[in-house]
Amino acid sequence: MKFGIALPIQGRVSGVKAIIDTANRVEKLGLDSAWVYDVPLNRESYQSYSVCGSIDGISPNKDPDIYEPLTTLSYLAGTTNSIKLGTCVLRLPDYNPIVLAKQAANMDVISGGRLIFGVAIGAIGESGRSESEARSIPYAQRGSIFDEYIAAVREIWSKPKSSFHGRYVNFSDLEIYPKPVNPKIYVGTGLSEKGIRRVAKYGDGWLPSHTLTPDEIEGGIKRIRDEAKALGRSGFSGFDVIPRTYLCIGSSREEAWNVASNTLQSRLRKLSGAVGSRELEFKQKLGLPKNYTEESRALIGTEADVVNGIEKYRKAGIDHLGFYCIFTGGVDNLFELIETLARNIIPSFR
Repeated sequence: MKFGIALPIQGRVSGVKAIIDTANRVEKLGLDSAWVYDVPLNRESYQSYSVCGSIDGISPNKDPDIYEPLTTLSYLAGTTNSIKLGTCVLRLPDYNPIVLAKQAANMDVISGGRLIFGVAIGAIGESGRSESEARSIPYAQRGSIFDEYIAAVREIWSKPKSSFHGRYVNFSDLEIYPKPVNPKIYVGTGLSEKGIRRVAKYGDGWLPSHTLTPDEIEGGIKRIRDEAKALGRSGFSGFDVIPRTYLCIGSSREEAWNVASNTLQSRLRKLSGAVGSRELEFKQKLGLPKNYTEESRALIGTEADVVNGIEKYRKAGIDHLGFYCIFTGGVDNLFELIETLARNIIPSFR
C-alpha cells in the first residue's frame, strides 16, 4: 500500500516553513504522497475546522490563512523529488477552466508527472456559497458547471488544437502547451447517484469522501464500474481510488480519543452547517446513515487499532490511503505522529 499526509496549509501549525518541512519529512520517511486542499473559511469557521492538527488551541486572533493549492504544490515540486503531490480537492467551478488547465499541466511537467489532480463540485454550506457568489459563480449551478469545466480541461489536454462550446465556457482553436505528463483527473465525491455518475463518466480515479467506510468505498467502486460500463466507457484497468481518513495515535485508545474528539465532532458540524433536523437532512442528502459520526470513520487509537483499521481498507482493495493527522502541540508533534506511522505501522503493509 501507499500512504500520504495532508499538509498544514491551514490550522494550528500552518505556515510556509511547516508546509515545506512536512513535505520533506514525508518524503524522507518513505511515504508516497503529500496533499493540499481547497476550502473556504472565514475567521469564525477557521476556529472549528482542521485537517492537520487538533482544533484545540487555535487562537481566536489567528488570521484564517489558507495557502492556495497549486502555487503551494509548485513550490514543493522544487523542494521534493519523489513523492506525489495531490489536490484533494480543487473546487473546480470556482476556477477559470482554461487557466486551470494551463496551471495544472505546468505544475505536472515541472514536478516530473507527480501531480495528482483532484477536483470536485465544492463545499456544501454557507462559507462555500459565499465565496462562490463573491466570484460571481452561480452556486446552485455548480454541478452543471463542473461537468462542462472538466470536459473542457480534458479537451485542452488531449488535443493539439482544442475547441469547446458550452453554456459556461467557449473557445475555438486553442493551443496550450506543455501538455501534462500525467493527464489523469481524479473526481472527489461521496455515494450520491450524481456523484457516482460523474466519477464513472469523467474520472481516471476516485477520491472518496472521508465520510465513507472501507465497505462503503468497496461498494462505491463496484457502482462506478457498473455505471461506466452502462455509459460505454472502457479502460478502467488503471483506475485509482485514494480515500482519506482522520488519524490520531495514542498510548491508549482513551488518550487518542481525548485528543481527537473535539476535532471530529466539529468536522461533522462543519459539514452539516447545523445540528438537529438540518443535520439529519444533510446526512440524508449525502446518503449517510442516521447514526453517522466522524468517529465511526476515523483511525483513532493505539498503533494496533490503526493497523487493524488500515487492514480493512486493504481488504476493500485500496492501495493508497491519505491521512488527516490530529495532534496537539506544535509541528514537532506532527512529525512525531508521521514518524510513528512510518516506522511502526506502514511496514506491515509494504
